Amino acid sequence: MQFPLKEFSSVVNALRDPSSSIGAPEKRKTSRMSVSHRVSLHVLESGSVRKSYTVLTRDISLTGLGVLQGFELLVDQEVILELPRHGEPTLLVRARVMNCRPLADGIMAVGFEFLALVGEADMASKIAPHCAGTLAAGHSNR
Repeated sequence: MQFPLKEFSSVVNALRDPSSSIGAPEKRKTSRMSVSHRVSLHVLESGSVRKSYTVLTRDISLTGLGVLQGFELLVDQEVILELPRHGEPTLLVRARVMNCRPLADGIMAVGFEFLALVGEADMASKIAPHCAGTLAAGHSNR
């Protein structure tokens, strides 16, 4: 999946941090932009959200997102990311883990490939009972 340009632009504008030096250039099909912002990540198991975490963005492109986090995820694991937008509800995106590698003790670099936008009604059907409070508050700008 490739983000529509309007959606991508609104997410990038919300994530941009001019003082950020996180991220390293890499050869890709699409250009990466360094961004540093906290976002919510919801781990999917059997089609439902089982755990929710806050992670730090590292970079973003039209096709994926790089983050820094304190836990390991398996390659091909699917998640839902809550990406901020200025003046609009967060954008829910289903994504797949493409790589996960340790950077330092307790810090993992994880690369995600965007798969599809997720509607709020669709998301509600994926919420496990113990995650319901986390996501109910998650659809506003943070």
